[in-house]
Amino acid sequence: MTARAEHPVDLTWNLEDIYPNWDAWDAGRRELDARIDEYAALKGTLAEGPDRLLAAMRLSDALGQLAYKVYLYAMLTFDEDQRNNDANARRQQVHAILARWQQATSWMNPELLGIPHATVNGWMADRADLALYRFAIDEVYRLQEHVLDEKGETLMSLSSRLSSAPDDAYSALSTADAKFPEVTLSTGDVARMSYAQYRAVLATNRHQDDRRKAFEAHYGTFAGALNTYAALYHGVCQRDWFHARARGYQSTPRCSATTSRRRSCARSSPRRATVWLRCADITRSDAGCSVSISTIRSISRFRSSRGTAVTTIDR
Repeated sequence: MTARAEHPVDLTWNLEDIYPNWDAWDAGRRELDARIDEYAALKGTLAEGPDRLLAAMRLSDALGQLAYKVYLYAMLTFDEDQRNNDANARRQQVHAILARWQQATSWMNPELLGIPHATVNGWMADRADLALYRFAIDEVYRLQEHVLDEKGETLMSLSSRLSSAPDDAYSALSTADAKFPEVTLSTGDVARMSYAQYRAVLATNRHQDDRRKAFEAHYGTFAGALNTYAALYHGVCQRDWFHARARGYQSTPRCSATTSRRRSCARSSPRRATVWLRCADITRSDAGCSVSISTIRSISRFRSSRGTAVTTIDR
């Protein structure tokens, strides 16, 4: 398997559609970091009328678009080669900014809920520009029993920097540090069974023995770290349990089913394709959830449709 840089440019991602280079990205990062401070001027003013609420919603909208670009550029560059520590450092910078953004806006939902829903509905009925944000506003009221006061929301925002730790550790272990074996196929070709090569075999090779070899070589790589994967998944369960219970949900599945986006329960930042560990038996209770190492039967990794052979570098 050749390195990504050796593939034709037209078969690789064109991240210049997001930013032309790291200097432009850094300018966007600095703008995002600076504009977070604009929320301070809006605090305590939402009840004054629709203009103030609209200003807050527009600020969140503008920063959301900017944050998406800043995050995606760093994240996708890191995904090109997850051994790239420079890109990883920039990605972590964005995580820190997003955590600060969450802290800076911890007052917004509690303050909005201090205004009667009927009053806000009246504002939206009279103002078409504010009505554009009806879904986001109504969602806050729908979930109001799970919104904490400002101190509680601030505390929850502080935990956001820890929330991605299990996912980041899994990504490093299963991608950047993984050593996939080579397999000789029935055609005589030798392929290193990374995720990209494994998917290529499934998509193009109908020979059952080749498909079996590819599966065993790829997923067998993870068998040497079962204890570590179990510990990571245990951390995921404990994280989700904490966020669900802190917000007054009876269980983590209820939290996920109630919120409109999965990240509402435990995550505050955009994430790439979610990585799951599939376990045969996970015990959940009010005391938390636990994963027994002996119950892990298989480990599966799912990637979004943007994951292609030329975006993964094999070790």
